[in-house]
Amino acid sequence: MVMVTKVPPRPSPARGALRVLLATGLAAGSLAVVPGTARAEDAKPGGTTLTVAVSQSIDSLSPFLAQKLTSTSIHRLAYEYLTNYDPKDAHTVPGLATSWKSSPDKLTWTYTIRKDSTWSDGQRATAEDAAWTFTKMMTDPNAATANGSFTANFAEVTAPDPQTLVIRLKKPQATMTALDVPIVPKHVWEKVTDFSKFNNDKTFPIVGNGPFVITDFKVDQYIKLKPNKKFWRGAPKFDELVFKYYKDGDAAVAALQKGEVSFVPNLTPAQAAALKTQKNIKVNDAPGRRFYALATNPGAKAQDGKTFGNGNKALLDPEVRKALFLAVDRATLVDKVFQGHAVEGEGYIPPRFGSYFWKPEARSCGRTTRRGRRRSSTPPDTGRTRPASGSARTADRWSSGSCVTPPTRTTRRSASTSRSGGASSASV
Repeated sequence: MVMVTKVPPRPSPARGALRVLLATGLAAGSLAVVPGTARAEDAKPGGTTLTVAVSQSIDSLSPFLAQKLTSTSIHRLAYEYLTNYDPKDAHTVPGLATSWKSSPDKLTWTYTIRKDSTWSDGQRATAEDAAWTFTKMMTDPNAATANGSFTANFAEVTAPDPQTLVIRLKKPQATMTALDVPIVPKHVWEKVTDFSKFNNDKTFPIVGNGPFVITDFKVDQYIKLKPNKKFWRGAPKFDELVFKYYKDGDAAVAALQKGEVSFVPNLTPAQAAALKTQKNIKVNDAPGRRFYALATNPGAKAQDGKTFGNGNKALLDPEVRKALFLAVDRATLVDKVFQGHAVEGEGYIPPRFGSYFWKPEARSCGRTTRRGRRRSSTPPDTGRTRPASGSARTADRWSSGSCVTPPTRTTRRSASTSRSGGASSASV
């Protein structure tokens, strides 16, 4: 996946000057503006505005209802979460919580809430806001629409004091340092009567405690944000951030060429190639974190003995699966379909995650690459035949004797191509 950016021209003698726009942290299929890493010149004197083109409409500005990527990405900018992710290797880092610990049995988690987080209306953000957010999701099915899976296993959430949040679980839960739930201000949201209908898009600015504050929104047109001057990490360096909606990628690229937007994500290889030759546009390919894969569904047996899957019984034969995967010419897919903006799948984790990337040892099976060299990258024959669900994006372990390069971000019985173009950016 590729992205591109362009700075709108300035109505001044310095219009032709080259300025670099850094697209740091924008991964394949995601929108994540990191404060201070990008800058674009605005037409009005003394102001800086970054305008990002998006081709996905916003389903809701309510954190309890929003499920589309554009919407949840904007909530990342407007609200704090208990924890966040390090941009280099995605390990857990502090967010609204500065530290956390669990009981020995992993059933009780205690979070220390930071003292310096302030809602944009001036009130302090406390553990009570977090406790109210989670409890509301536990007690109101409508409030659990978007993120209810995170709290389904919660037994009780309390705030003994403004800096302490305690979550008690029914059974151990793996996501306790990665609860992707926006924390909302209790004093604002406790007035909402029907969470199934409240889209949070009538009154502006919207109260939040993230790096930006949502100031305006028009359905299928735009959403505008301004820096939160009270943000604990410091206000972003833009005077305004705008996400502008376009019906498709071609319309967004046209807007980029006209100088109407600063940044366009998700370019096709053809669009990226065409834009590379244009003046004042910089196309930047960065490693991706998504994949395309072919997975088989021969059926499986769960630990309790129950069977599932409805694939053809012939797929139970490792030799059949091997033949299917060897028949996929991934080198040609990379060269012709993605025009070089991809790499062959190799390991369970995408190469961009260097701290976690692992490439299994090769075992010769007589495979010849397009360069005429014999090569193989497959795990040892373990004899296991447990399948995936059949989805091309479902984690699936490699079956014995598959003799193909393991895919990026997939496991058994699938042949994949990992897109290397995670972000293409262009600038003036």
